[in-house]
Amino acid sequence: MIRLLLLLAPALLSAASFEGLEVFYRASGEGERTVVLIHGWTCDHTFWDAQVPALSKIYRVLAIDLPGHGRSGVPPEASMTMDNFARAIAAVMDEAKVERATLAGHSMGTPVVRQFARLFPQRTEGLILMDGSIYPPANARAAQGRWEGYRGAAGLAIRERVIRAYLKPAGAGAVNAQILRVMLAAPEATAVGAIRGLYEMRIWNDQSPVRVPTLAIYQASSSLAPGYLRQLFPLLEYHRVPGTGHFLMMEKPEEVNRLMLDFLRKQK
Repeated sequence: MIRLLLLLAPALLSAASFEGLEVFYRASGEGERTVVLIHGWTCDHTFWDAQVPALSKIYRVLAIDLPGHGRSGVPPEASMTMDNFARAIAAVMDEAKVERATLAGHSMGTPVVRQFARLFPQRTEGLILMDGSIYPPANARAAQGRWEGYRGAAGLAIRERVIRAYLKPAGAGAVNAQILRVMLAAPEATAVGAIRGLYEMRIWNDQSPVRVPTLAIYQASSSLAPGYLRQLFPLLEYHRVPGTGHFLMMEKPEEVNRLMLDFLRKQK
C-alpha cells in the first residue's frame, strides 16, 4: 500500500528565480526529450493534470505556474508581458537543466510560447497550441483598454461572466468547478496585467512566421480560421475536438493526449 501511494503521489513543486520572483513548476518523467506545459490567463499548472501522466511515461514534463499565477510570485502589472512570461519559462528550463523542448500553450499560453519561439528559437523543438488565443492586429487593436474592466468588485463579477462563457455547458461539473475556483482566486494584478500584456500591439503587428513543427488543437466552435494560423505557423498540423469548450484538454483528455503523443512521436 505504501509503495502504491508513493507511485500515485504527484511530483514535488520546484522553483526557479526570475527577476527576483519564484516561478514554480512541477517536473515529471525522465525522458530524453522535454515537453513544457503553459496554462492560460489566471489559470495554473494543474489545468494540465490530465496530460502529465500520459506524457511523462515517455518524456520529461515541466508544468509551470507563470509569474502572477498559481504559487508563483506576483510581479507588477506592467511586467506581465508575453515576453517576460517567455523569459520566465527559459529561467525554469535553465533551473531544470533543459536545453530544448516542445512547448504547449493553452489560451493565453499560446502567445506566450510563440514569443518563446521568437526569443529562443534554438531552444524550441516544436509548439502545441491548445485552443490558443491568436489575434489579427485589428482584433487586438479593438481590445485596447479592456483590462481596466477587471478592477475592483465589479471587475471580479465580469471575470466570472467571461470565464463561464468559455465553459462546456454540461457534463463537466467537476472540471468547471476547478476552473472557476482557480481562475477567480488569481490576484487582480494578474487578471489586469496579463490581459494588458496579451493585447500588446507589438506582438500582434509582428506577423512573421514561426517555422517549427506546430500542432493546433481547437474546439469545434472556434472562430479562428485555420488558414490564418497556417500563415503564422507554416509547419502546422490542425485538429478540432468536437463536444468541448475552451478547456478541451480537461474536458476530453484522452483525445487530446492521443493527438499530442502522435505529434510528439513524429518529431523524432
